[in-house]
Amino acid sequence: MFVKMNILDIVKNNFKTFVDARSGKIIKKDITVFIIIPLIISILVLYSGFSLGKENSNIFLTAFSIFSALLFNMLFILFDIISKTVKENDQSTETRRLKVKLLKETFTNISFTVLLSVGIVISLLFFVIFIDHKDMELFDILQYKITLNGIVSLIVIYLITMFSMSFLMVLKRIDILLSNEI
Repeated sequence: MFVKMNILDIVKNNFKTFVDARSGKIIKKDITVFIIIPLIISILVLYSGFSLGKENSNIFLTAFSIFSALLFNMLFILFDIISKTVKENDQSTETRRLKVKLLKETFTNISFTVLLSVGIVISLLFFVIFIDHKDMELFDILQYKITLNGIVSLIVIYLITMFSMSFLMVLKRIDILLSNEI
């Protein structure tokens, strides 16, 4: 049952796009930009006093519900482009191979971005339904009270920041693909 819902392949494949094609090694800058910087940003935003609240949650819920649908449609469009590119004979084999590789990586990145968007929506729904009206203090760290609201806010901000970074990467990849076609 859970095999059909296993999303780990999407996450693994997304991280495989952080590998240098020439050396086969992970690009540390990519890990920093897509994992560490979002974590730092989310901690700083939370430290500044930001809390989700019902109004912010509803705004984010609406926005990311729309993003999920739009990106999901983009997957179908990209799939069609990949199918047509594989069948093309008007380009050299190497050019076509590189284009298909970039298209597949972009498809993977969009899939991951959709996954992030769905994760944000689910986290926000959890927040709105269970947490917003009753905030529980969990423990203290260095004179700061850690609350359930704070933890969920941290997770949501982290996911939104990761989404933003991934979305910008997808946008750049699509720009590269389209600029080569024009």
